Parts: sequence; C-alpha cells; structure tokens
Amino acid sequence: MPSIPAEILNITDGDTCRVRAMPWKGWSIETAVRIFGVDTPEKGFRAKSPREAALGAKATQFAKEQFPIGSIVRLSNIGDDKYGGRVLADVTRQDGASWATLLIDAGLARAYDGGTKQSW
Repeated sequence: MPSIPAEILNITDGDTCRVRAMPWKGWSIETAVRIFGVDTPEKGFRAKSPREAALGAKATQFAKEQFPIGSIVRLSNIGDDKYGGRVLADVTRQDGASWATLLIDAGLARAYDGGTKQSW
C-alpha cells in the first residue's frame, strides 16, 4: 500500500496524534492515528504512577518537538486500531525519520506488537 501525506493537527500523547490525511487530490479527512509498533507511558490520570505520568509527559513533549503542528508526514501500513476510534499507522517525517524509531531510540517508548502492555 502506498503512503499517504497528512498534516499534523495535534499531538495527543507520545504514540497518538490527530492528522488531516490527504488520500486523493482534492480530498482530506481528519482522524486520530495510533503509531504502529510502539507503546509509550500514559500521562495524567491514565498513568499508574507519578513516574509513568512524568515519562508520558516527556514522550508527548518529544513527539511535539519531532512532529510539530502543521508539519507534513507520511502514513503507511494503515490499519484499524483494536481500541477503535482511530487508525493504526507507521508515521514518518519528510526526511524519512520514523516516529516509532525516534521514540524508541530516545528511551521514551517500547516496541509493541498489540499484546499485553508492560507497566512502566
């Protein structure tokens, strides 16, 4: 499947964003995207500990710095997210940098295959 250009509208947390995808010329759709292959710590009330909340906030800030609002990315390997309400996709910047790889390399995410999540 080819990749689809999309504009970053918002970063929800370290592994979720909202985009305006442009699958065909003259068409666009807004959707939430869960980053394929990673799990980041939860933030705020969803975190299971203060340490996890702090890591979650750090992962979110890192994602905002790497993928600024308004930047154009590519979505590929697009599928359904098991939790519903968003799509699952690989997200890359124009320079080819992968969202998932950047987070893992920064120590802010773990590889995730859809199974049971580990605690932070």
